[in-house]
Amino acid sequence: MVTDAFGALLEEIGSALKIPGIKPDANNCCLIKFKGGLMVQFEKDRTGDYLLIVVDYGAIPAGKYRELIFTEALKANFQPAPRYGVFAYSKQAKEFIFFERLPLKDLQGSRVAEILTPFLEKARTWKEALARGDVPTIVAKSSGMFGLQK
Repeated sequence: MVTDAFGALLEEIGSALKIPGIKPDANNCCLIKFKGGLMVQFEKDRTGDYLLIVVDYGAIPAGKYRELIFTEALKANFQPAPRYGVFAYSKQAKEFIFFERLPLKDLQGSRVAEILTPFLEKARTWKEALARGDVPTIVAKSSGMFGLQK
């Protein structure tokens, strides 16, 4: 039985996504493996006011390739709304991440599931490009899905 609002929200998300048994772990996080091996972590931010939805792409070795990836990630971050996620780099962990931050106040699982569809699609597109060693190219939103050009 869920005893807190975060656990209840995770249950709602699981219900909306038809994934039973979603609940927080001992660290008050929840890691879900989606189609294609995409691992998505759900957790509250440090203030407890926001839900973080995070995809960790891991380390990208220093060099020209990383510079190109970061350049395209910055372009993606400055696309007009809705962006469905923000790219970031953690100097401390030396990892490239993609995340969404949603206010927990009055947040429902159905709303999270609604946002997750385009978020996961964008996350998967970048994961596949990174796995191939490609650099996703950002163009005007009207030119392609999420501003990506093939």
